[in-house]
Amino acid sequence: MNIENLAFQVKGRSYAIRFPNVGDYRNIEAMKHTLSANTYGSMTMSRLATANEALDMIDIEAYLTVLCPKLLEDLRCESFSDLGILDYRELRDAFKKQFVPWWQNIESMLRPEPKKVQSDEEAKQD
Repeated sequence: MNIENLAFQVKGRSYAIRFPNVGDYRNIEAMKHTLSANTYGSMTMSRLATANEALDMIDIEAYLTVLCPKLLEDLRCESFSDLGILDYRELRDAFKKQFVPWWQNIESMLRPEPKKVQSDEEAKQD
């Protein structure tokens, strides 16, 4: 997988999603809070399926608004909120299959696995 950019395919079209910079990353996070009326944190702790679906909607809009505005323009609706459920479902499925694994690679660059510190006993055994 090329981490520098993503060829995101949905509805028979391909969109180049560019690697984020620091400003993009902050804008995405800020937009998530704006779109959720500052309830994003509490929504993530909810066990309700409806809250999780709403979080997916918020995430998709935030990421694509910042990283791929052309895709949102091509949806041919006034705003993401006006997107029909069937079209949303197709977009969500493509997003989860293509975008999420790519984004997880970026996240792992920012927060790599911590290195395990060997105890004295483990060091003696090596």
